[in-house]
Amino acid sequence: MEKLEKPFLLISKPKGITSRKFLNEIIKITSIKKMGYAGTLDPMATGLLFVAIGKATRLLRFADVSLKEYFIKVDFGVETGTDDITGNVINKSEKKVTLSELQNVIPSFKGKIKQMPPVFSAKKFKGREMYKYARAGKVDMPLGPTDVEIYEIEIKGFIDNSAILRIACSSGTYMRSLARDLGRSLGTYGTLSVITRTKIGKFTAKDATTIYRIANGDFSKGFYGISEAIALPIIVVKDSAKLINGVDIEVNGADIEVKHFLLKASSGKILGVGTFKGNTVHPEVIIDEDN
Repeated sequence: MEKLEKPFLLISKPKGITSRKFLNEIIKITSIKKMGYAGTLDPMATGLLFVAIGKATRLLRFADVSLKEYFIKVDFGVETGTDDITGNVINKSEKKVTLSELQNVIPSFKGKIKQMPPVFSAKKFKGREMYKYARAGKVDMPLGPTDVEIYEIEIKGFIDNSAILRIACSSGTYMRSLARDLGRSLGTYGTLSVITRTKIGKFTAKDATTIYRIANGDFSKGFYGISEAIALPIIVVKDSAKLINGVDIEVNGADIEVKHFLLKASSGKILGVGTFKGNTVHPEVIIDEDN
């Protein structure tokens, strides 16, 4: 089938559905039972979801999807229990933020920062997601701040005590936390009212497909091969049969100073991901790209 020839999928998630339920919809339409994704989007969020199909789920951790870009809307003067407009209001302020005030605080959020995740988040404490504790009324959990990096913050619009921002950041950066912290730094409150993810790694919105195209049998857009999705060096190996069976093979002049690389058979098929062990290539993850 055409949709299986390229085992990575970039698809746009609509508003009002969890990432997991959206993935289940794709599974139902395609009849492909095994899929996984990198980077959860909240139900209120729209935008890009990066999906691995079948055996390629084992390679998902090697995909360079650490860079994320979002367009968000932050409403000042209100704070909710979830740090977005889906939650109950817990704080209000009559203060009106000015554009110059916002411009002055923006630089303090750029670069490597400490960020406290929202109480309602997929972050785990003792193996359990934080939102499960929050739903049970346990909101005072000892989860500390995490290290994140914000590369760019651009003000795209400012009107009626709300800001439209473009954010380029590392994985694990919460836009809800950013909205909350921006508000507090301005002497008021802030909550996230709109969010869309427009970039994952090198992929942008124009590279994505939709569930409607897939449902109509159109697999011409949004699907990517392993070497397109994983930016690792490629080593061509002759004795691919041994690697497929998990056996290390000797190589001469192994001087590539990288931790991981793609293993490619002389036929052109990607076999998986390997590492060097001395003068041998060790198959760390082996898949069959054709099945």
